[in-house]
Amino acid sequence: ANDVKQEDFRAVLLWQPSDKISARFQLWSFGGYQHYSTQLQSVRPAALTNWGDIKGYEYAHSNLYSATLEYNFDFATLTSASSYLRTGGEDLYALYPTVGLDQGGAKQGLPYRPGTYNAQEELRLASASGGPLHWVAGMFYQDARSNYWFKIPAFAYNTQTTITTRNWSTYGEVSYDLFGGKLVPLIGIRYFNDDRSFNSNDNPGNPGATIVTGSTKPSVSTWRVNLSYHPDEDMTVYFNSGTGFRSPIMQSAVQVTALQGVGINGQLSLKPDSDISYELGLKGRLASLNMDYAADVYWLAYKNFQTGVQTPTVSAFANLGTARTEGFDLQLNWYPLEGLTLGFTGNINRSVYGQVDPQVASASGGTFIAKPGGQMLNTPGYSARFDAGYETDIGDGYKLHTNAAAIPMAKRINQFGSYSNTFTLYNASIGVSFDKYNIEL
Repeated sequence: ANDVKQEDFRAVLLWQPSDKISARFQLWSFGGYQHYSTQLQSVRPAALTNWGDIKGYEYAHSNLYSATLEYNFDFATLTSASSYLRTGGEDLYALYPTVGLDQGGAKQGLPYRPGTYNAQEELRLASASGGPLHWVAGMFYQDARSNYWFKIPAFAYNTQTTITTRNWSTYGEVSYDLFGGKLVPLIGIRYFNDDRSFNSNDNPGNPGATIVTGSTKPSVSTWRVNLSYHPDEDMTVYFNSGTGFRSPIMQSAVQVTALQGVGINGQLSLKPDSDISYELGLKGRLASLNMDYAADVYWLAYKNFQTGVQTPTVSAFANLGTARTEGFDLQLNWYPLEGLTLGFTGNINRSVYGQVDPQVASASGGTFIAKPGGQMLNTPGYSARFDAGYETDIGDGYKLHTNAAAIPMAKRINQFGSYSNTFTLYNASIGVSFDKYNIEL
């Protein structure tokens, strides 16, 4: 088995000098390691992960500092949320753990990855007057840098890549309670601007090193609209629609070379992907049955879908094409007796690819080939969860709690181009709690 150690330390300070001012400060330090060893995976069919003479490991350590300040202006609340994350680590793993052990190992990361950080600041002003008009406006800024190092002796790869981003956004949202709050329209907009750059050094420290640099400056405007109808206090009918996007993935020259080796026009910076969604839903409570419910139908379409590509040497990224998914969600929670909860959550969907780049599709995951109209990789057609829980007092401040669940999952197409079997996962627990203590089996 693997040798794993995890560490976690957190300190939080809350300060409220007056009714109008509050502050929350946090320090969170976490990390640990994992050492890999030859092991038998409990899957069907069984798989032997043989690391041979390579003693694989993963080391990681991070420190997060954050501060949240709030000031109440009576008509609105001003919130400032700041954070700074510094992280580092190092990984060593077998390049071909089951086939090419003679190829040696692949090393990723620099010791503690010097210079890797993520600083963020958000300033938000939200209405607090209590009238029919509700609004929020704000801005967000991020300054982040990441260092990556791929070293694969078998293929003479030794590349260090530094990626930086400085992005900002501004947003606003407004809604109004019509007819005493029975009908509530809402509209929101957001503008995002990113300045990304990278520096990829092939064989750093050597006289013949090749340095590749580049940058991209994507900007995008997104929107969201919502219309909610409340016929009574126990029911909400709503329609929601919006757009979204994901910033382009940037990768090293080694990854681009690997893509070109399998016939893909690899790019150091991918195109940003985008999506648009529509949702119609109903949620509420049936007081006579003591039951909560929620149901919705949705449709979601993707463009310039960014996906991982597994080449014979390293993992890389490319734009696959378009995809869409439509489905139905249902959630029920029933409380027939005091302390007893019966729950159900389920989803049925159709998730398929649209137009795809055939070269990317043939390498997007093992022997799996994405096809127009074909099911999306690792996406089950349905999933569900049945829960039963019970909690009761057993005297002297002690509480007994139990829970059992069944989770059926539909077949899905995997990276080998074959469908995995449908399965159902069962779990159960029983425990006793007292004050802040809890014992559970």
